[in-house]
Amino acid sequence: MNNIMGYGYMNSGSAWFYSFAMLLMMIVWLVVGVLAAAWLWKQIKK
Repeated sequence: MNNIMGYGYMNSGSAWFYSFAMLLMMIVWLVVGVLAAAWLWKQIKK
């Protein structure tokens, strides 16, 4: 059950995959935030 929840990844060979997935999610949220800020900036400039 721990493997499904993500706790077991730390002790297995999938630790790099888990950290990579976390990094990917952070990058995705960063891009979304930048796009949203740019869109808001355009709206305000009008």
